[in-house]
Amino acid sequence: MTMPGLTIPELESDADNLLLEACSKTLRRLGADVRIRAEGENLIRSLLQGSAFAARATVSACAQQGRGNLDWGWSEPTFDAPIAVIEASGLPNLLHEFVHVALAGQLADDHGIDYRAIPYDLGMPGGRQVLWDELAACVVSCAYLLGGSRQTGSWMRVDGWFDEQLGIQPIFYGMDDAPEHFWSMLPGLVELHSSECRAMSECAYERVAALLEWGAAYDAKPARLSFAMLWDRRGQVL
Repeated sequence: MTMPGLTIPELESDADNLLLEACSKTLRRLGADVRIRAEGENLIRSLLQGSAFAARATVSACAQQGRGNLDWGWSEPTFDAPIAVIEASGLPNLLHEFVHVALAGQLADDHGIDYRAIPYDLGMPGGRQVLWDELAACVVSCAYLLGGSRQTGSWMRVDGWFDEQLGIQPIFYGMDDAPEHFWSMLPGLVELHSSECRAMSECAYERVAALLEWGAAYDAKPARLSFAMLWDRRGQVL
């Protein structure tokens, strides 16, 4: 199985611009210097040691909290100068970084994920935690990108963005030389551990919404998407 090479249509709209500004404003209030440019590297880089504004989201914590009970140890961030730089090449990438920040509860290099531990073992809870974090960023960024629109062009952009985000995943699990193996096993793994995957995505939806409302008084509702829904649109039934 191979991932199709799709191009994400550029469909700027008033809604896109409002969401881009809301994400940027919120990240700045958290202490980030946000840079949007076409050649952006799509990363977060620490400048100063900053304190966490929330506890890191874990599968166990997300599963226990349940929807509507967002208890994530929030602490109003304080800083005298930007503590991190966030670069993004546009709204889709900024949304992906935003979800990671919300789940990490801090502005840190690589969102506090230890990339020295690559390849992660998907047979272990810690390895799957990284995957669920990544899939949550894929799904929730797509949900905000789609918003309330159901137009064909909007879905094309979301489908393309979903595939682009998934395209990098095999390298984290030592399957960059055989990515087809990753795509083949991914649906079954998500189904086997569906409660873990769902808990992280629900937590991401809750945290992102709470942060956007706090940081920019932004309360537009995203589409409510899931990994299974987006994967199924690719013609692969989960």
